[in-house]
Amino acid sequence: VSNAFVLLSKPQGTFQWALQGGAYSIPVVGIAGNKTIQSGANTDLFGPLPLAYVEYVPNANFNVSAGVLATLTGAESTYTYLNWNVQRGAVWNVENAVTRGVRASFTTGKLTATLGVDDGFYSGKFGAAEGALTFAPDSTDSLLFVAVIPNSTTPGNPTASIANKELLNVVFSRTRGKLQIAPYILYARSPAAAGLGYAGPESAFGGAFLANWTLSSHFSTAVRYETLHNSSTVGDPSGNADLIGYGPGSGVNTYT
Repeated sequence: VSNAFVLLSKPQGTFQWALQGGAYSIPVVGIAGNKTIQSGANTDLFGPLPLAYVEYVPNANFNVSAGVLATLTGAESTYTYLNWNVQRGAVWNVENAVTRGVRASFTTGKLTATLGVDDGFYSGKFGAAEGALTFAPDSTDSLLFVAVIPNSTTPGNPTASIANKELLNVVFSRTRGKLQIAPYILYARSPAAAGLGYAGPESAFGGAFLANWTLSSHFSTAVRYETLHNSSTVGDPSGNADLIGYGPGSGVNTYT
């Protein structure tokens, strides 16, 4: 079994909540797979309750949520049953996926602003700030800007070997009939941190184009192209020289 979830939620009223529990795998293109229940991978990364939050919604324009929350970053879901492709992409693998913290959202007209404080790359310490701005001119188009800024001294953990990465992300989404597209770009920067062995700042840049075509009410098919590159050079000795997982100075292109 790759995904076995029970989802419970109360999505209406002033006080709302949601729980998602079970077992799951998180396959990533270009990365070797692991068993659904395996130490240091998949279900073990975020635990059997990877989504659990309460939300205060006094009106349609404002809400505050707290708990274990899904990331604001990127265009792909952490969980296979919600993702267009079976495997997550290489750019997704640089992003954070699940955070523990508090965030507030305010909507006015076609704009939604979100601010939060959390543990970034699931570090267990509330040393990260996040913000997002969404512009949705209509029901079929949206433009999302996201920033994640962890504490520069945050050490790595099983979910991210380098967890002090600052992220800047832009996602455009459009739906036209049976076609959905979601191109996006991501910039990641790891600042210097002597205590972690990071001699200087390092960065990576990636872009992805995702599309999904609905064939019928029962079938759909998706495509994805990505390019992702470290800014470091081959042989760079700094501990944060590889932000994409293929070695200092490396770059990848993926086709799914």
